[in-house]
Amino acid sequence: MTEFFLTVYICSMIAGSCSSPMHIGKYDTFYKCALSGYKFSQNVYEKQGAEMVNYYQTLINFTCLEEKKKDDKTNKKKDV
Repeated sequence: MTEFFLTVYICSMIAGSCSSPMHIGKYDTFYKCALSGYKFSQNVYEKQGAEMVNYYQTLINFTCLEEKKKDDKTNKKKDV
């Protein structure tokens, strides 16, 4: 089975830098992970407000990295 890990970076175009990675959660599908990334981004913008987002030119980047679970049988070598 596969898991997708959502990692978010909040960046400022004015400062030219991004936050340290924030590990938000794990999901069983890429779709759920990506959707959560967009929802998280929207929440950050809504909390910051237009004035702050425009002032700092805030951008939110996220990744959904795929990782096979350790107990996944497809990762184990088969004896021949």
